[in-house]
Amino acid sequence: MKKLLGVVMLIAVLSGSGLAPNIWASDLKSLVRAERAFAELSAVQGIRPAFLTNLAEEAIVFRPVPVPGRKAYEDRLEIPGRLTWRPVFADISAGGDLGYTTGPYEFRDKELDKAPPPLPRKRRAICASGKR
Repeated sequence: MKKLLGVVMLIAVLSGSGLAPNIWASDLKSLVRAERAFAELSAVQGIRPAFLTNLAEEAIVFRPVPVPGRKAYEDRLEIPGRLTWRPVFADISAGGDLGYTTGPYEFRDKELDKAPPPLPRKRRAICASGKR
């Protein structure tokens, strides 16, 4: 019995205080809120402002090769069209410093706004926080 109690106590100590799942859930909700805010900003102000507001200085985007993200959007004119996006799945690392989202997106040219929608595509975002 003492051995079993010792094993249970060791597992309890190694698993942490029980606060980790709450912190993880909070970080995950924060990531999803940030993605939804990006989508809303894109719909209201446009694609370029949404990216410039949300990309960190050290961000990388793929065009199709990796390039500095902020510079890519600073150097381009406003993108004439509408980007709609919503995250349907998100996950983060145990430390809360790296996460990703994925979900359907649609880009529509403003001229074609009344045309039937194109086939939906999937957007993926990988996000790192300043946590260390």
